[in-house]
Amino acid sequence: VEASYILKSPTDTPVIFKDQAVDDLQKAIYCTIITAYAEGISILLAASEVESWDANITECLRIWNHPGSFLVSNMLNKIMSACEKENFKHLLIDEEISAKLNELQMSWRRMPALAFCYGIPCPTFCASLTYYDSYRMKIMPIRLLRAQRDFFGGHGYERFDRDGYFSSCWTRDHTMQKKKRAAAEALEKEMADVQNERKRR
Repeated sequence: VEASYILKSPTDTPVIFKDQAVDDLQKAIYCTIITAYAEGISILLAASEVESWDANITECLRIWNHPGSFLVSNMLNKIMSACEKENFKHLLIDEEISAKLNELQMSWRRMPALAFCYGIPCPTFCASLTYYDSYRMKIMPIRLLRAQRDFFGGHGYERFDRDGYFSSCWTRDHTMQKKKRAAAEALEKEMADVQNERKRR
């Protein structure tokens, strides 16, 4: 691959202890698989509700864990037990599962960090950890987009410490009048573009 000769691997890499790295890797894989099942089950349940499938998740898990299946594992037995509980909502907040994830999460977090330091892609670790953190967070960093939109277009944002809708002057050049005018011009241009596109069709 041409890029492998142009884009170099990291050279100033951290020293690692093999035994800890192996232990962290095993725990990270465990957490990743649990989270993958949690996401998959939540998607199945959501689709079942929308499409009126009346899907039986525990029966699906039983079939997946049937002798001869490549998915057979003790982990699936634990997941099945969690899903069979009367108050089941999401696998990640099951008492036993969540306790295990809380116990192992630092090993899970160290593996992507270590992989990045050595220039090793690990998309599955990263995706599962991102899902886990996204699910557990009360306030998401995506709200920063509101501030960015207010910066360039005066679109406004909400706050946590008071009710209402706000807009700020983020730089010395900003005034509420300028921001509102810029937002109106942007909207006018967008509407004109839509009308021109319709005419071309």
